[in-house]
Amino acid sequence: MGAKFLVMKIESRFENCSYSAPYLVNESGDGKVELEIELETIVSLQSPKAQKDTLTNSIRQELSKYEWLISGLVSIELHWYLSHQDRHETDKGSDLDNMTKPIIDALVGETGLLVDDSQIKSLYVDWISKNQSKRTSLLVIWINFINDFSLNKRQLFFVQYHKAICSMFDVDLNDLKNLIAVKLIIWTKIKSRRLSGAFFGTE
Repeated sequence: MGAKFLVMKIESRFENCSYSAPYLVNESGDGKVELEIELETIVSLQSPKAQKDTLTNSIRQELSKYEWLISGLVSIELHWYLSHQDRHETDKGSDLDNMTKPIIDALVGETGLLVDDSQIKSLYVDWISKNQSKRTSLLVIWINFINDFSLNKRQLFFVQYHKAICSMFDVDLNDLKNLIAVKLIIWTKIKSRRLSGAFFGTE
């Protein structure tokens, strides 16, 4: 089966968020994104690069519809609906950890939902025996987050203030008040690092 048939369908579902907004109910800080991915072929770290790229690009194409991304911590659950026979009697179903890495990679980045995989505070992965009458496999991803920690993709920018460490912002820099606020935040972070380094002797 060619790589172009790898992903059959991707669908997003939401709780207290949408493609355009990280929250819909002002009083609620909890949000959840659910991705349902129908797969013709299971991809793992050992799969050919073309297959991994196809999977990643397909997921990112769906995530590019989101006008925001999550800047805070998230809890992620991956539920694989796989053939019991394939999992136990063939090599089609790879180890769950090897199947998970390409999926996480697809969630991260400017067109994804996360800035970095270090935002993942918990990760749960399981597999469920699928109905044998269903030819394709299914992956359901749950991403739980606090919607206060989210940024607008269209105004997103990074400020590097210490080695490879950056801070993210999504404000209009044409507004002088925003520019002053960003500079003050960065100055505070630099000052805090210096004080901490001097105290612990790591500066």
